[in-house]
Amino acid sequence: MGIEWFRDLVICILGIVTIIVLVFIAILANSLYRRSQSLIGSLDSLSQKASSVLDNLQSSSEIMKGIVTDVQKAFVGPLAQLIAVVQGIRQGINLVNKFTKKEEEEEKNE
Repeated sequence: MGIEWFRDLVICILGIVTIIVLVFIAILANSLYRRSQSLIGSLDSLSQKASSVLDNLQSSSEIMKGIVTDVQKAFVGPLAQLIAVVQGIRQGINLVNKFTKKEEEEEKNE
């Protein structure tokens, strides 16, 4: 057994080890590819669900905006008119009180 035989043995062993390592790397790459495809599918599903939730939220906010507008038209406008009438009456009473107080003060001063 000469040095050539050991050289050939080392080359064969390295070839077998290299093939085993390459097969192992190929299996890992395939597994990683399948998991990434599964993850991408899950992310797409999650994205679609989030999009539908956002669409529902937008439509709900538009409905709430419509309700608030209707309530504002139904209550706030008439309530503002009622408050304006009450303030006008109060100012009228204050004006009448000013005139009556002046007359009372003039009567007391005399």
